[in-house]
Amino acid sequence: NTGDTTNSVTVNPITTTTYSVNVITGNCPSQTLTTTVVVTPKPKGIITGDTSLCLGNSVILTASGGTTYLWNTGETKASINVAPTTNTTYSVVVSNSNCKDSTSVLIAVNPLPSATASIISHSNSGTALNATGGNTYIWMPTTGLNNPNIADPIATPNVTTQYCVQITDANDCRDTACVTVEFECDDLFIPTAFSP
Repeated sequence: NTGDTTNSVTVNPITTTTYSVNVITGNCPSQTLTTTVVVTPKPKGIITGDTSLCLGNSVILTASGGTTYLWNTGETKASINVAPTTNTTYSVVVSNSNCKDSTSVLIAVNPLPSATASIISHSNSGTALNATGGNTYIWMPTTGLNNPNIADPIATPNVTTQYCVQITDANDCRDTACVTVEFECDDLFIPTAFSP
């Protein structure tokens, strides 16, 4: 039905198509044979998920666009959980029947910041704390602090307290450091009737 008269033809259908051919052998009646070529849409592989993480963390990568998946890690699920320690490329072959596509993504691993916490000075107004290593700072507990969201708050606890600061850098990576502020109270002399 393509108009060809040879015993074989090459076809490139873009949709599922049925082909027929009349076969004539000598004086025998002709036979009509048919076959259907099923066209499967070519898959388009896509990977979604965060493309950067902090050292020590993990990220979930999800592939889509096909019915089966084969990652370069050997896993065959659509979603995988990875925790690289250096910049790493992950690739996946997406299949749909006999048709395949492949795609990849580079995961960047950011180093962790290094937090420090220290006591700068003591005075009647309180104990000056200081933290370094980050872009933003959150001190805990907030009790006795004049501002828990700065690098150098003033602490005035009424009991010995350990203050810990969580720092965050430009890559949203975090680290924590702690310092203890001792609470000291002078003995109070209370006179009695017999005191000189």
